[in-house]
Amino acid sequence: MQERTCKSIEKSLEFEKSGETLSVEICLENVSPLTSSETLESFLNTLYERAKQELKL
Repeated sequence: MQERTCKSIEKSLEFEKSGETLSVEICLENVSPLTSSETLESFLNTLYERAKQELKL
């Protein structure tokens, strides 16, 4: 048997005038409690840059 831990965060911005919504969800699965916040921040920065490239922003 295996226990898994998942922490999930979802954030969205809704633009009232245009009706557009920008939404982001981040899920951390089985991250060691020993992982430093600097390491997690680096991973998040990498994901952010890759998402920008995919969206051509």
